[in-house]
Amino acid sequence: MLDRLEKVKERYNEITALLSDPNVLSNQERYRDLSKEHSDLTPLIRAYDRYRKMKDELAGLKEITETSSDPEMKQLAYGEMEQARASLQTLEEELKTLLIPKD
Repeated sequence: MLDRLEKVKERYNEITALLSDPNVLSNQERYRDLSKEHSDLTPLIRAYDRYRKMKDELAGLKEITETSSDPEMKQLAYGEMEQARASLQTLEEELKTLLIPKD
């Protein structure tokens, strides 16, 4: 799933760049098609960005639990890890739903 999301992210970035290309701007049909594709991909990309941010946050919390010598800090990090894992699971389900092709 993550490989597919990375490819979609690359395509999204490519479309974003193309939408400011003078050659595309002068071709209304191409511009319209790219704008629609960009619009269709935006919810997926936003969810994927939130997912990646949450993965990074979880990794940071894990590092705290492994390296901190402060028991209170570790306990706090463990609590936040549970919340982060729950959020990550919710985001994974959202991504799976958004990856389903539209008819």
